Amino acid sequence: MTRIVTIASYPKSGNTWTRLVIEALRAPDPTALDINAVSAGERWMSDRGLFERTHAIDPDWLTEDEILRLRPAVIRALAAGADPEVIYLKGHDANLAVMDDHLYPRGLPLSCVYPVRHPFDVAVSFAHHGAMGIDQAIDFMTDPAAMMGDYRPARHARGGRNHAQLPQYCRDWSTNVASFLDAPPGPLLVLRYEDMLADPWAAATRIAGFLHLNDTPAHVRDAVSATRFDRLAAQEARDGFRELPIGIDRFFRGGRAGDGDRVLSDPQKHRLIRAHGTIMERLGYGHDRVSWKECDA
Repeated sequence: MTRIVTIASYPKSGNTWTRLVIEALRAPDPTALDINAVSAGERWMSDRGLFERTHAIDPDWLTEDEILRLRPAVIRALAAGADPEVIYLKGHDANLAVMDDHLYPRGLPLSCVYPVRHPFDVAVSFAHHGAMGIDQAIDFMTDPAAMMGDYRPARHARGGRNHAQLPQYCRDWSTNVASFLDAPPGPLLVLRYEDMLADPWAAATRIAGFLHLNDTPAHVRDAVSATRFDRLAAQEARDGFRELPIGIDRFFRGGRAGDGDRVLSDPQKHRLIRAHGTIMERLGYGHDRVSWKECDA
């Protein structure tokens, strides 16, 4: 069987950076990393082409619920192959129960790297990434039915063809995180974005060990050096970045922790805490960044 590695996360939680670290660790020479030639997680869990080849059906004829029920079979079909040895996929879907299966199916040679980030900072980054306001980003993060992607049956009815991605069933931030913490599809490595920033060497070493990649000190050192945010930003400024969404000027903005403290208002912080405080505490995102007592008012 083919081993499946998923780099899963809530949007704007470090998925792309994690994929680049993995790409550098996989390379014979990490210093030659090209942000526009990344194969680790190049394809989405929600890739339309994979779905069509598996089911031989145009998903534009299906409802969103029908697509959801058929999605697990795509991953099972990939795992059933013998070549390549490993497939890396990225995704922002929650690990939802789907009839008698899961969106990230169990019982497969499937492992998951799951970066997670403080929701205050997710809100700021998501607002920038989606060219929206902070309150709109928080609306998404607290919506139990939140979904990404421009798949819409009405688009097909008007004669249009949907995007290359199928819907991504993100759900709200807590649901997404808890679906992996409480029901992992297989071996799971949780990486806090803040810890990756504070000690990238330790984070890269953990990733290498988890994925059975080259974890010699020199190789890890080179991978960490190649994926420093200033170097990624310099590459993007020089060559562009093919994953840059339409409507924003740059992808690698700074790679900082704590932007939410400076940008979010107290009511916005309290709104996120009321919705996600339980999972925040489980991840160590506690009382140090805002007074939680005010959130009960």
